[in-house]
Amino acid sequence: MKKLIAITAVILFGCLFVSSFSATQVTQNGAEQTVTYNEKETADEIDEKNQVYIIKSEDGKLAVYKKGDMAPYMQTDTFVKTLPKGDILRLEKGIEVTGKENLKKYLEDYCS
Repeated sequence: MKKLIAITAVILFGCLFVSSFSATQVTQNGAEQTVTYNEKETADEIDEKNQVYIIKSEDGKLAVYKKGDMAPYMQTDTFVKTLPKGDILRLEKGIEVTGKENLKKYLEDYCS
C-alpha cells in the first residue's frame, strides 16, 4: 500500500512539473521571451488542426488518407455499401476534411 501511495505521489509531482514547464526563447532582435507551453499551441497542434484528410472508399470500406500521401493513414471496417447512395457517390470522389476533430466527427457519422 505504501508503494502505491509513493508511486502515485511521484506521478503527480511529475505531472505538476511537466505542466508548469516553461522555456526561454530568443527573438530576432535578441530579446528573451518566456513561452509557457501549456498556454500556447505547439507547432504539432497547429499542424494537426490544419492537416487535410481525404475520406474515400477503398476495397468496399472506408479509408482515410492524409492529403498528398499515397498510403492510407487509417482504414476502417465500415462497408461503404451500407451507407446512403449520396454518401457512396461522395466517397468515390473523396471527401476532404480539415483537422483531426472534423475527421473524428465524420468517422463517427459514417461508422456508427
